[in-house]
Amino acid sequence: DGETTEIPVDTADSTDYTFTVTEGTVLLSWWVFTVSTGGLIRAAFMSLRILLLILISWLPVFLAYYPGICAYDAPIQTGQAYEGYYIDHHPIVHTMLIKAAMKLGSNVFGDTNVGIAVYTLLQMLLLAGAMSYGITMLHRFRIKAGWVVAAQFICMFYPFNWYMSVSMTKDTVFTAFLLVQLIAMVVLLLENKQSLKWGRTDIVFL
Repeated sequence: DGETTEIPVDTADSTDYTFTVTEGTVLLSWWVFTVSTGGLIRAAFMSLRILLLILISWLPVFLAYYPGICAYDAPIQTGQAYEGYYIDHHPIVHTMLIKAAMKLGSNVFGDTNVGIAVYTLLQMLLLAGAMSYGITMLHRFRIKAGWVVAAQFICMFYPFNWYMSVSMTKDTVFTAFLLVQLIAMVVLLLENKQSLKWGRTDIVFL
């Protein structure tokens, strides 16, 4: 009576249990990181493949109209680039981009046409990249394969896309950025985000 009984505790088992839980947490975190990173890598490779397919389908048009179609506002903007006199009837930044391309061609390659070709290729890359982003998002949201293939073929073979991709005009650049913003907005709506945490899509939208 009145005596206390000490109950032995197996500290070794307790330590093993703690170590196992910690190890499992680390492994789980590593697995989640690997899966998420792998998903990003797969999406990047998918976008790259789509981008290359679009550019390859546009390549004959680029070669046919080399160094590019100088229409719409381009004659006025190239004139401003030559004279060094700028007005904001056309975006000055875009006019300066054309001027930089022309100087690149004349100063580096000895031919202004090469600079115009460089500009046209950059414009093609920008527009094809925006379309590739859109098709990648169709894959992400598991749209039926038929619709995805149809979108891919429209991007690759629709004649107006051919024409505008090699036309040296601000409209093509604006269209590419507008397309990316619209796709990002749709992605934000479909994700139905309730938190204020920022992500990649928010940055792309802005």
